[in-house]
Amino acid sequence: ETYDAKELAAAINGFLSSLSYSDRFLFTRRYWYADPAQDIAAMMGSSAGSVNVRLFRIRKKLRTYLEKEGFPV
Repeated sequence: ETYDAKELAAAINGFLSSLSYSDRFLFTRRYWYADPAQDIAAMMGSSAGSVNVRLFRIRKKLRTYLEKEGFPV
């Protein structure tokens, strides 16, 4: 099965809207703006390790979400 980029973008936007503000901020700063974890941590007043753990958990949630939506992961 092939999926249109618009369908995938809509699914990711749906997922992002389900996240808390801080998780959405982390995700977009890392994967849209390509900020290093250390810079994001400084913005949030956190440690880089904490940011990396949260990003790992968000990616895991995204994978589960996309699988439920029928996207091959």
